[in-house]
Amino acid sequence: MITEVYGVDDAAWPSVLDGQPHDVYHLPAYARLDAAADGEIPVAVHVADRTFELFLPIVLRPLPPMSGAETGLLDARSPYGYPTPLVLSRQKTATPAERNDFLRSAVPALVEKLRELHVVSAFIRLHPLPHLRLMTHALEAAGTVAEHGESVWVDLTQDDATLRSQLRTNHKRDLAKLAGAGFVGAVEEGWEALDDLKRIYRDTMDRVGAGDFYRRSDDFFSQLAAMEVFRIATVRRGGEVIAAGLFSEVGGHVQYYVGGTAREYLPMSPAKLLLLTVQHWAKERGNVAYNLGSGSGWGGAENPLFRFKLGFSPLRGPVTSWQLVVDPDRYRHLVEAAPAGPAVGYFPAYRHP
Repeated sequence: MITEVYGVDDAAWPSVLDGQPHDVYHLPAYARLDAAADGEIPVAVHVADRTFELFLPIVLRPLPPMSGAETGLLDARSPYGYPTPLVLSRQKTATPAERNDFLRSAVPALVEKLRELHVVSAFIRLHPLPHLRLMTHALEAAGTVAEHGESVWVDLTQDDATLRSQLRTNHKRDLAKLAGAGFVGAVEEGWEALDDLKRIYRDTMDRVGAGDFYRRSDDFFSQLAAMEVFRIATVRRGGEVIAAGLFSEVGGHVQYYVGGTAREYLPMSPAKLLLLTVQHWAKERGNVAYNLGSGSGWGGAENPLFRFKLGFSPLRGPVTSWQLVVDPDRYRHLVEAAPAGPAVGYFPAYRHP
């Protein structure tokens, strides 16, 4: 078994993913974008035998300053979203049992490589879609799989009649009102609506009191555009953009990324037309899954936003993380030295605010 580490500029990174099931969160450009803080290094760890490959994008980061901590130590986190470990194979006849056997043998090699990189702990975000979800038994042998919530997704392989039947009654009623009032949804061909998207999104973040993490810069949106896998969707009335969202399309998976509605139009719920427009577009293009996400934030609670998304589909996927203590002795020392003290349910505990 061979274990390697790739940087975002290594040609091997996209080569491993070529023709294999993956999502936007596995792309090197996304990892580069996500590693925005000083000292953060985006890499991918690749473990392979003759038949299978384990592929995991992570961001290495320096440890926070604390009394008595060794220099040169790191921890690792996933890029934001669902950059789950991938078990890949060029052998089309590979069975789930064979993939799980490989995963069990590859996880120790992954942990050993992280230890060689001086990583103390790793927080890995798993994927809620069944197409990319791993059996957790092999992961739990080396760490903890924690549940954070659920994500709503649409199975685009279903026929149109089934998809229509899954729309909540009040969603159908509001969609009819929007159509009658002259609202039009579209997935844009270009990025001319980017300024409208940014204006609406930022106003939405102000309205909901979002944290600094969600206050995205102009450069952030420019880098997303440069990836060439994101599309802007809009709802217009009389030419005015009154709702907009950003969606990725990679490997048959469409993801709702960011979006919002102009506050004066909130009572009319144009977001329903926005999401349904993208659903129709995604199905027409042959995608297999459309992930609407959780409630507020990653793996957010079952709040009104989550219930709104359930009006499009009853399908839920678990939002989980794999929490690895790579170096138990150093991890314990860091927890004891942390200024805030240990925290139940926070990982890594020494980063508890």
